[in-house]
Amino acid sequence: MRLGRTTFSIGQFVSVRGPFIIYCLLISLVAFGFALVSTDISVDEEISSMLDTVHPGWLSADRWGMALLNRLLLPGPVIPYFPMILAIVFNIASLLFILNIWQEEDGSGKYLAAVPVLSLPTIAFIYQFNLCSYGYYLGVLLAVLSIHTFIRKKGWPGKIWCILLLSLAVSIYQGTIFVAPTVYFIFLFKRTQVHPGVAPAAENDLFRTIIQFLICFIIALLVHQGVSLLIRNIQDISIRYHTVDSFFTGEFLSSYSLIFTIKEMTAFFTGHKFYIGWINGLLFSSSIISVLVNIYRSPQLLPLKIWHLFLLTAALSSAFMLIIFTGHIWPARAMMAIPFLYGGIIILAIQNSNRQLQIFLGTLVSISFVFNTYLNTRLFYSDHLAWQQDSGLARDISYRAEILFGDSLISEKPTPLVVVGKRRTEKLPALIRFETFGQSLFEWDNINHHRIIPVFKLNHIFYFDTPTASQIEAAAEIAQDLDTWPSGNSIVFRNGMVIVKLGN
Repeated sequence: MRLGRTTFSIGQFVSVRGPFIIYCLLISLVAFGFALVSTDISVDEEISSMLDTVHPGWLSADRWGMALLNRLLLPGPVIPYFPMILAIVFNIASLLFILNIWQEEDGSGKYLAAVPVLSLPTIAFIYQFNLCSYGYYLGVLLAVLSIHTFIRKKGWPGKIWCILLLSLAVSIYQGTIFVAPTVYFIFLFKRTQVHPGVAPAAENDLFRTIIQFLICFIIALLVHQGVSLLIRNIQDISIRYHTVDSFFTGEFLSSYSLIFTIKEMTAFFTGHKFYIGWINGLLFSSSIISVLVNIYRSPQLLPLKIWHLFLLTAALSSAFMLIIFTGHIWPARAMMAIPFLYGGIIILAIQNSNRQLQIFLGTLVSISFVFNTYLNTRLFYSDHLAWQQDSGLARDISYRAEILFGDSLISEKPTPLVVVGKRRTEKLPALIRFETFGQSLFEWDNINHHRIIPVFKLNHIFYFDTPTASQIEAAAEIAQDLDTWPSGNSIVFRNGMVIVKLGN
């Protein structure tokens, strides 16, 4: 592979980084070891585990790259272990290329930065989606490679490759694209730090390269939308995924709140977010303060200090672009640039800092790794507990149905099962219910029978089928006279369907 005038060898690239790659693998395996060995089905896997075709929802979300990956790379139903291993490998590969871009392949900085990049609990919310986590981190790798080619390959070829790679990244998952500007602005910050006596001409060049990158960034988004529109017309797809639709309808702008946006970003900086934690918040805020102090104490001229403040602000803003543009809460899995931002800020913080600060930040990184591993394990263990509860409920319902209406269930076609009301769940001390973790499939998506029926099938119960909308409506009327589960009068066979009332 050639980048500019230099020859890039993947084999040599990996071989000289062997010890660091092993270090990164150990971090990932310790932080997410429980998830790797678990074979439980989590939210958004239960439907796909029953399919032998590509998941039908990708094209409606303009994720045609993910649909292509599902067809070519992992064409069958979702399975444990392998997709997550691929995601870990792609995540580590992204980190290696980022460090190469930042020219941070020597010293202790990369070892400290690897901890948040590979273990921050926001990553758990991505790895949980076993159907597509490998694709998400392949998208991150493509976004990082777009910056690599933009920097190393001069002229129009570098810009064209940048646009192509960014378009492919966003076609896999929209959240991946914000990794690119985050990495790029930190690169520019470091590049200007290396040359303290930057002349005005260099500052003009810096402005020009930023404009060129932003143009490539916008063109990549337009290319992605053009391909998405073409696919929609060919496939006759009129439905848009709800978040994508909110962008085009202007729903986000109509309810925009600047105060909320500031509060939401502050929660990430301080660790007020549950999945960030106070120790990561302290690490991140301390690193930012250290960078600001370094800028203030720098002997560089005032114009360059202003550039550094601008580039630092641009890097921070890039990682939080979804929040800044929409003024809404986004799921943790959408904030894919956050771990890379944290790692980059730590690297900037320890540059030109004294020994005491480096020891302090190193200590915080070590403590944060313990916290990250603890929280990641609890999150995936919560899914394990939720799956056990759902499986137990499915078996209890089928056992009761077999006793009460065994003969009625014996037919050529499965019997529709209608679940009315949400179940009452026990609050276990180890169970965390947050976003998609620890959620019962019997209450997810406001009782979605397309999610519920696979729970029965995955427990080898095949005589139930998904009800129609009219059957669900009719069952709601009948359920008004029923008691709630597990009362004896909570399950009935009426109008050719089994009705279970789990709650009011």
